[in-house]
Amino acid sequence: MNFSGFEYYCETPDVGLSGKGKSYKNAIQYLCDFLRISTFSFSSKDLEIIKSKEYDVSSTNSEFYKELMKYLTANGRSSYLRSGFIKSCITIFL
Repeated sequence: MNFSGFEYYCETPDVGLSGKGKSYKNAIQYLCDFLRISTFSFSSKDLEIIKSKEYDVSSTNSEFYKELMKYLTANGRSSYLRSGFIKSCITIFL
């Protein structure tokens, strides 16, 4: 999967019309920004990094969660983590 493929998926009628598509697309973008992963070209290493964070984004006690929350809060985007969009988008993206 690449980001443009994920964007396309998020715009399909089932996802896009539900209103979640844009949130999923933004959520993976914000996660990649935090991880300093370019969304223009994913390597298999990048996908493994994203996959390895799947548990951490759901564990509010993890150091990763706390750092990501701090980053997103500073950017006015903490709701993406609190509401579960980042966790959901990892599952969907992978």
